[in-house]
This record gives sequence, C-alpha cells and structure tokens, in this order.
Amino acid sequence: LIINSFGLIQRTMLIKNIDFKTQTRISVISSIISGVVAIIFAYMGCGVWSLVIRTLSMQFIQSFLLCLFNKWMPSLVFKIDSFKRLFGFGWKLLVSGLLYTLYDNLYFIIIGRGFSTLELGYYTNTSRLRDIASQAITFSVQRVSYPVLSSMQEDNAKLKIVYKKIIKTSVFITFPMMIGLAAVASPLITLLFGYKWIPSIYYFEILCFAGMLAPLHAINLNILKVKGRSDLFLGLEIVKVVIGLTTIAVVMFWGLGIKGLLWAA
Repeated sequence: LIINSFGLIQRTMLIKNIDFKTQTRISVISSIISGVVAIIFAYMGCGVWSLVIRTLSMQFIQSFLLCLFNKWMPSLVFKIDSFKRLFGFGWKLLVSGLLYTLYDNLYFIIIGRGFSTLELGYYTNTSRLRDIASQAITFSVQRVSYPVLSSMQEDNAKLKIVYKKIIKTSVFITFPMMIGLAAVASPLITLLFGYKWIPSIYYFEILCFAGMLAPLHAINLNILKVKGRSDLFLGLEIVKVVIGLTTIAVVMFWGLGIKGLLWAA
C-alpha cells in the first residue's frame, strides 16, 4: 500500500489522458522482472516468502516506472479548499469500496462456516475462473469509459449518446462470452481441474450468468462518478448490500443450501 501510493497520481494522470499503452508497458515490465526475482528467491529456498517478495518488488518497479514515464512532482502546498472539495466527493467512494469488498468476500465466509470445505473449494475455484473473463471485461470497461465520459460531462446530449454506445458494446461482448462459458462448463472444468471437480460445474454455470451483468453495473456506477454524484454511488451500494444480506438470510433460514446461495449471488 505504501509503495503503491508513490505512483498513484501518475497512474491516475495516465488514465485521465487515456494512455493505456504506457500503463500496459509498465505492467508487463514489472510483472516479468518481479516474476524472475520471485523464481530466484524460491530457488534459494525462501518458500512462500518469494511470493511476498514478488508483490513488493512488482509494486516498487511499477511505482518507479510510473514516476519515470510520467514525471510529476507534488508541490509543497496544502489547500484546505481543495481538500474539502475532494474529500467531500471521495469519502463516499471510499465507504462504497469498503462495503463492496466486505460484501464480495461474505460468501466465502458463509460457505466456509456453514458448509463443507469441499463446497468452499468448488465455489472459490469457479468464482475465480468466472472472474478471469467477467472481471477482466468489467475492469477494462471501467478504466476506459470513465475518462472518456468525464471529458464530456457537461454535454448531457453527447454524454447520453456515448453512454448508450458503451452499454451496447459491453453487452455485445459480455453476454455471448458468459453464455458461451456456461455452455462449455463441463469440458472446460474437466480440462482445467480434472474429473474430481465435476460437481463444481453447476456452480460455474450459475456464476457465469451472474457475471453477465457485472460490466453493466460498472458502467452505471461510472456515470454517477462522472456527474459527481458519489452520494448516489454510496446509496446504491448500501441498497445492494441490504438486499443481498436479506436474500442470504432468507436462503439460510429456509435451508436452501449452497444452490440457493449461488442463485442469490
């Protein structure tokens, strides 16, 4: 967290300028170098600490390259007006992010406490496999759409047109991809994990359908940030968590089992 903070503003400036080429270059270089470092330390017998060293070295290299490719130095001036304006907008996003993280990991806790370790393993593996496709698209759409939409935030007519185009494009990509993954779930799971993981096919199919809506949700949240409505952003997150917790409580009360929890997701 501390190392990453030194390159945070530089990365934000690159995103604002829609310069993803430089970010990709930095990510590739840092991943390769940190991977080599981790392999060397693992070969030297550092065990699991080699993974820790990889994470630290990757963040350090990324921050260094961000400062190198996008030169920016903070001025030694503190403006209380700027702080109030940014904090008034940002604290709601911070709380929303914390709520999302807690709720997103709640299923792992519930399944781990209420069901067997085997079922937790099925859910963990299939959710990660689903996220490779769904979250990759969502993350890409969020990163690209936010600076593009922000550049026209005062022109509501143009903003509406571009917003609709982004929605259509993301749906055109995401829906067929997730439906296709659900359709080939059986051979895919068998190929990647083996026949012992066949019971997790049902998990994966349901989670794929849930993943279809993730990019749409991300774009809708982006438009709220573009218009400066972090209050609505936080409000929607609270409503989502309340509805989710209520659904989980109903599923657990009626004893609908792991399948009920998956559909609740």
